[in-house]
Amino acid sequence: GTMNLGTITIDGCKCDYANKVFSLTGTTSVSINLGTGNIPCPTTVSGTVVDKTATLNLNITVPGLNQVVTVTFSGARQ
Repeated sequence: GTMNLGTITIDGCKCDYANKVFSLTGTTSVSINLGTGNIPCPTTVSGTVVDKTATLNLNITVPGLNQVVTVTFSGARQ
C-alpha cells in the first residue's frame, strides 16, 4: 500500500560538495500512524544532488516492530 508521510524536515542536515555532487546526511523523526495513533520513528537520511536531480534515501525505524522501512525519492527540478 501507499502511505503519505507529509512534509519531512531534516534540521541540521550535513551537506558536502565534491566533484560537482552535493552529498546530504542527517537524522530526524517521522510520525507514522499505524491505526493506533502517531508513532515517532527515528529516521536517517542520505542522498545526493547532481545537476538538477536529487536522490534521497530514508531509513525509518518503526519502534516495537523491529522493522526498518526504506523510502527512496528521485526527482528532477523543472
